[in-house]
Amino acid sequence: MSDNETAASQQAPNSAPSPAKGSSGRVKVVVRCRPYLKKELDRGEGEKEIPFILVPEEGKVELPARSENEQSQAMVFDHVYDMNSNTQDVYNEVLKDMIESTVEGYNVTTFAYGQTASGKTFTMMGTDERPGIIRLSMQTIFNYFKQNTTESRTFLVRVSYMEIYNEKVFDLLSKDHKQVKVLQDKNKNIAFDGLREEVVRDVEEVMHIIKKGENFRSVEKTFANDNSSRSHTIFRMVIERKEEFELNEEVNGKNVTKKKTIVRIGNLNLVDLAGSENASKHDSDERAREGKNINLSLLHLKNIILRLSKGQKIESFRDSKLTRILSQSLGGNARVAVLCAINPIYDNYGESKQTLHFGNCAGMIKVAPTVNSDAGSAMIVKYQQEIDALKQEMMMLREKVAQYDNEIVSKASDEIVSKASKPNSDAVTAEDIIQEINAEGSNNNEDGGEPNENLNDSLHQTINLRNSVNLDVHKLQQTMKDLNKYIISEDTLQYSESDEARLEREAMILEIEEERRHLEELLKTESENRLLREQEADEARGQREEAVFELESVRGEKDVLHGELDNMNENLPVAYQLLLADFQQLEQQRSQETHDMNETVAKLYSTLLQKDDEIKSLQKELKDNAEHTQLLEKRCAQLERRFEKMSKEKS
Repeated sequence: MSDNETAASQQAPNSAPSPAKGSSGRVKVVVRCRPYLKKELDRGEGEKEIPFILVPEEGKVELPARSENEQSQAMVFDHVYDMNSNTQDVYNEVLKDMIESTVEGYNVTTFAYGQTASGKTFTMMGTDERPGIIRLSMQTIFNYFKQNTTESRTFLVRVSYMEIYNEKVFDLLSKDHKQVKVLQDKNKNIAFDGLREEVVRDVEEVMHIIKKGENFRSVEKTFANDNSSRSHTIFRMVIERKEEFELNEEVNGKNVTKKKTIVRIGNLNLVDLAGSENASKHDSDERAREGKNINLSLLHLKNIILRLSKGQKIESFRDSKLTRILSQSLGGNARVAVLCAINPIYDNYGESKQTLHFGNCAGMIKVAPTVNSDAGSAMIVKYQQEIDALKQEMMMLREKVAQYDNEIVSKASDEIVSKASKPNSDAVTAEDIIQEINAEGSNNNEDGGEPNENLNDSLHQTINLRNSVNLDVHKLQQTMKDLNKYIISEDTLQYSESDEARLEREAMILEIEEERRHLEELLKTESENRLLREQEADEARGQREEAVFELESVRGEKDVLHGELDNMNENLPVAYQLLLADFQQLEQQRSQETHDMNETVAKLYSTLLQKDDEIKSLQKELKDNAEHTQLLEKRCAQLERRFEKMSKEKS
């Protein structure tokens, strides 16, 4: 709702809480009716009757009977605000104490519910001149920080902003508007994968972030609203409060002062729901999918609210992204306020009535909020712990790498070379050396780790090649022994070497030199291949780890999808019954309207016949009058002639 649409909304409030309400053990429900918009006044809506009666001093809304088959109703809420109210009063009287409790470690959720153009977004966002719930909440929180921050008490605030559009969650603070996965952590708390969080320090920084997120929000022009929200938005704030204090304890008969840290974590969710309305009210066919998903998610929310109001246990909140994200709030561990926004338009009576019924059910839900105190998961503590943990991990990794290189790789390599290079030793098989290496490394695999197959293959190839080289060396040694027969010292030589023997000896030397060069090339190639295989093995290990991680992620997503499918199948009959009930209600309303219209037509027709008879009667009277007039005219003529005759006779 824009500025010009709320020109009449800033007068003195006329509201008061109803008695015996406001207990922290229930969901708080507030009803607010916006004033007429300028375009509505221009088309004469202000001259029509308001379809309900607001009684702010009693916190009551009365719904008069609109036909003989309908009964009047009266619903009581925590607060009711009429068209003259303003957001500041709604905040001060209903929400301020709840917002303040977030800094004490409580979870707080506030969401606005109502049809399109009922004033939800205006109440939540407001304007610069007339701030909404979000800005007022931020002012309260940061004023508290300013007054209560000390050396021993510090605060850290993180915010995020997301929207649910066509049953997909998107990050409004991400430049590429990327999709966010909704998950559960080990404590079964809702978590988000891919959601950007920003640390904020003051109100203006928060509002700048929200303004940036609003640029990505899905809005569209509809018949009811020129700037209609086509998605649910959730503004999340996580407040971490860290307090340090000294505690005196007696240890071995001596007083010892120890420092203790308590971290409280409060979560604030401010939710602006998309408009709830009949599908027939959507402006065009291209909005059909949006409207279907909006109504479906709101239907699941209504289903959850209805069951909770009856005290039923909810097994799963996975029917929709909206109910899943709000599961912790609706599950009872939060202070919750529902703002039901309605408008005074006579033709929107049906939608306003549904909104009031929703709020009436929500007000029956019991909650038991508790303080969240968890130093282990708090970011303030984790920042310090993470630095220390990374340093220790770095040192441990360095030690492990050095130990592995020195005790496993170097030792195994030296043993392989030593055994393979002994000329008189038995042939060293790949299996023997691999078994020895695996035996030495078994201590590193006690946790169930598998032997690296790529490394074993590489060792097989390396050892086989070295055995082949060893065999060639052995042959060369034998060849050298044979050559010694031809090499005779000059001191013992009794005859001169023949030319044939000399040529044979030189040929043998050249052959040996050629074989030596060949072996050197083989050794060089093997060294290069070994490095290449080690690199390939490292890459293979990395790829395998990535594949395993992706497989586990896919399995997790598969389980989640199966769970969602099962829940949808389980809740399908309930959803069908709710849809059927809505349809029957609309059909009954349509039937009643048709009956009323037929009665009106019958009355009009009867009146028409009556008027027709009156016309015929008047026509007959006119005819009779005309005939009577003619008779009178004839009589007058006769009298005139007699008068003339008598006058002549007298004269």
